[in-house]
Parts: sequence; structure tokens; C-alpha cells
Amino acid sequence: MNAEELLLEYRSGRTEFVGASLVGAALAGADLIGVDFSKADLRRANLLFAFLHKCNLTKAQLAGARLAGALLNQAVLMSADLSEAQLQGASLQRANLMCAQMPLANLSDANCREADLRSVNLRGANLRGIILRSASLRPERGYNASDLQRVDLRRAICGGLISTKPTSAKRICRGLTSKKPTCSRPICGGPTSAAAICGGRPWRSAT
Repeated sequence: MNAEELLLEYRSGRTEFVGASLVGAALAGADLIGVDFSKADLRRANLLFAFLHKCNLTKAQLAGARLAGALLNQAVLMSADLSEAQLQGASLQRANLMCAQMPLANLSDANCREADLRSVNLRGANLRGIILRSASLRPERGYNASDLQRVDLRRAICGGLISTKPTSAKRICRGLTSKKPTCSRPICGGPTSAAAICGGRPWRSAT
């Protein structure tokens, strides 16, 4: 199926494209609200500024997809593969990304407010300027903790972030200088944010 066929069928009322093959599809700016793309192959697809509000992308293949500026509010991306996906400035408010694979993804300036990021693999991802207010990174029984190794969280807004343990600060905050939540470079937005990330411990500037 190519992009033109997809858009034609969507306009005729079809909303289920489970397992569809759309590798490299040109869908920039497309209005695809509420579509079921579960298990679809959207690798390297051009979805710049696409409207994907409330879409079902469970187990979808989105590696290398271009999703900058896309609207993904309340979308379901559970166990989706977003490796190296470009999500700069995308809106993922209240999206469900549980168990998604996002190594090396670019989420700079993305809005992930109230998003479910439990057990997400974000290893090496660019989270510079991301909004994580009230997002959840708390591990659940039977699931691994989110992988935040080597992430870039400079300018991130993390107030109210539901995280894991106080020791997670050592992984999240590049400027951490000791076992206590003492940051020489408070890259997490300041005292409130740092306290949330570090498990609620008091925040203080490094001396």
C-alpha cells in the first residue's frame, strides 16, 4: 500500500490499517486521527507534522521515521520500535509508550506531559528541552525500569516526574557530583524538578 492509497481509503471511512506496509511513505501533514496502525511497518516514513491523535501504533515499526512536529496526543505506542526516530517538537501528551524501543531517538523539545514512559528504552536518546511534567517512568512488577543511559536532558522540564529511585539521579543528571542529589549543573529545570527526578530528596546547589 502506498501513501495515496492509504489516504484515499481513510477519506472513504476506513480507519483500520493493521499490519499495513508503508515503508518510507510520504505522509507529511496527513490527517490520520484515530487510525489503527498496530503492527504496521512505517519505517523511515515521512510523518512530519502529521495528525496522529489517538492513533493505535502498538507494536508498529517506526524506526527512522520522521515525526518532528507530529501530533500524537493520547496515541498508543506500546512496544513500538522508534529506534532513531525523529520526534523533535512532537506532542505526545498522555501518550502510552510503555515498553517502546527508542534508542538514539531525537525527542528534543517534545511535549511528553503525562505520558506513560514505563519500561521504555531511551538509551542514547536526545531529550534536550523535552517536557516530562507528570510523566511516569516508574517500573511495574514484571517490567524493567526505563533505560536512560547516556540521555541528554539539558533544559528538560521534569516537574512532577514519577521516577524510580533516588539513585536514578546519577543516571539522569549529568551534573551530579555525589551520591546525594547535588547537581553542579541543574539540567533538570531547578529544585522542584530535580527533587522529583531524584526520588523526592531535597535539592541543593553544589558548593
